[in-house]
Amino acid sequence: MRSKLQKFTDFAGRLLPHETGYLLDIQHFDDKVKLAILQRADHNCRRPDAFIAFDEGIDKRKYSNLKQWMIERLRAIDVDEQHAWLLEVERQIETDRITPEAEARLLELLAGASPPDFHFVKLYELARYYRHFLLIRMRYADHRTAEEFLERHRGAYERAVEVREQLHRATLDIVRQYSGEGVQSLHWENWLNNVFYDEALDGWNRYMALVRLTFIYYNYRNFEPLREKYDYQDALFRKGQYYSSRLLTNYYGNRLLLHIRFQEFDEAEYYGYLSIRVKTADYIHYVNNLCTVLLRRKKYAEALAVMKTALPESKTTHSFHNKIGFVAAYLRCLNYTGQHRAAENYAE
Repeated sequence: MRSKLQKFTDFAGRLLPHETGYLLDIQHFDDKVKLAILQRADHNCRRPDAFIAFDEGIDKRKYSNLKQWMIERLRAIDVDEQHAWLLEVERQIETDRITPEAEARLLELLAGASPPDFHFVKLYELARYYRHFLLIRMRYADHRTAEEFLERHRGAYERAVEVREQLHRATLDIVRQYSGEGVQSLHWENWLNNVFYDEALDGWNRYMALVRLTFIYYNYRNFEPLREKYDYQDALFRKGQYYSSRLLTNYYGNRLLLHIRFQEFDEAEYYGYLSIRVKTADYIHYVNNLCTVLLRRKKYAEALAVMKTALPESKTTHSFHNKIGFVAAYLRCLNYTGQHRAAENYAE
């Protein structure tokens, strides 16, 4: 029988622990019932194995209002949402169709934004487009706001752009080594560490530095330094910094790989399930990695259930590597559960 709170339960089932943890930290509810619902959502998010159903005796409007509050608070700090908005405003400016609401928000951003913001570089470039739009219309006061922002942060912008270029040069060496071309990449470690820990830099550069450091340590099979770095990133996510469900999912997927290296399979499985809670472009990649962990733990039925859920996405992924990996893992699941004929048919 379908629960009266099925929509809210489904919504809460897609939440991630860092999301509910952040929401609990920022809430100032006088309503103890709403707080209890949020706390239960947080519990279920972290302990799906000990799920507690939501109380159907509570007024459904409280669930509806709480859901809207959660969506709005997470959207307000979502760096992917911010990037999409910046791109939309750029389109509006370039086509002379910027709305009054967008202008008001953009001017507010220019007054309060700073170089450590995740998409600082994109905002800076948008401000350059915007000043042209303003000046030709003789809107001198708003033009002065844009000019002052550009002048104030020119040095930070130029440094951020240079770091991006250097990141690309580092990536060439890192990926070539990963591909077995005999190139070394360890000489980039110190520079990337400095970028990652530099709180004056934009978040995009810092997170990209972490991704490249991860590759380097995998290249040299030196995983211990990653513990401290991922714990540091974890603390940023807990404070709502550099948040998006996509970045969190990527973080969970990387944590799975890290815990596998240390034979910490409970933790690897935990993060593996978190990595597939939200379907991103790398969903099949994360499914394959989780399946590897489950099979290693002889949880054959659970692994097969995960693979069956992901079957539709496995057929549409553009990554041939992930598709082949999925097929191989799915065949193993079928064989381990005694479905040899089904495995043979699927293999053909």
